[in-house]
Amino acid sequence: MKKSIYKLVLVLCCSAGLLTACSLEEYDPSTETLEKAYSYPEGYKSLINSCYMNLYYIYGKIDGIGPLEMGCDLWINSTNAESTYSAYQDLNTSVGSLKTIWQSLYATVNLCNTAITLVDKVKDLTDEQKNQLVAEAYFLRGWAYFHLVEQFGGVVLTEKGSAIDAVVDNSPKRSEETAFYDLIIKDLQFSCTNLPITQNDRGRASRKAAYAMLAKACLQRTRLGDKQTYAKMALDAAQELINNPSEYNCSLYTSDDNESGFAKLWKDENNKNNSEFLFVEAIDASTNYANPEGTNRGRTRQYYLMDLKGVPTSPTDSVTSRLPQASAR
Repeated sequence: MKKSIYKLVLVLCCSAGLLTACSLEEYDPSTETLEKAYSYPEGYKSLINSCYMNLYYIYGKIDGIGPLEMGCDLWINSTNAESTYSAYQDLNTSVGSLKTIWQSLYATVNLCNTAITLVDKVKDLTDEQKNQLVAEAYFLRGWAYFHLVEQFGGVVLTEKGSAIDAVVDNSPKRSEETAFYDLIIKDLQFSCTNLPITQNDRGRASRKAAYAMLAKACLQRTRLGDKQTYAKMALDAAQELINNPSEYNCSLYTSDDNESGFAKLWKDENNKNNSEFLFVEAIDASTNYANPEGTNRGRTRQYYLMDLKGVPTSPTDSVTSRLPQASAR
């Protein structure tokens, strides 16, 4: 019995010695703080990339492109319960399209706020390189806040990113619309100065996008007063592009003896590289489905092609109920 106890004690002592003798140096990247992770150039560039993610929910689906770009009097979704959205009937916070717009725009703001707050802590980049990168975040924040204030009025204006600011604002307060435009115009002016004239990646904001968005924002700002001041700012921003088409690689298609400028705009060969495109929502064609929702692909095509679900499949199908009836005169 005593021998067994001695053996057990010996084994435990040897085990303890092995445990204390070994010193393993392990690195767990999941324990790294976001602030430290984004201080490296590659980490910060990935943060800038994430600022673009929610563009898909605005321009790749009907939720955003309808009210934000087409206007409520120009479209109607007649296939589901939100068909009354264009007439402002039953419009409330439970409407799916509104939730998509609201969440996508504020998600963009949040990511951009994080990028803008952390840019000074990025290592191994020159000030010029930092400004060029963060200018994309300034542009996208200005773009997002512009649509928020235009659609919802004076809502919550914040320059804090929740990823690094752990304090939750449980009592958010509305801001004046003029405060929104002050920040929007400031952001876009920074972008006009620091964004590159051309980008290597299709879909990234370039300087022409910033000037175009600045002109649009300043023009809309005139509805709140100081019309001459902001109209002049809008004109100056627009003329920068109008007067320098070769520098920014942008111009309107003009008509000639054989073809109208409008026809050139919509030609298939101009679909990807179009001189009238100032900013595009692009997708990564290297992935299987190339959008954040995986197999639920974007439906942009549905805005410009007729819906064939209700079209008869053979000449014998009855189409009377699907055609509008002529009114008696």
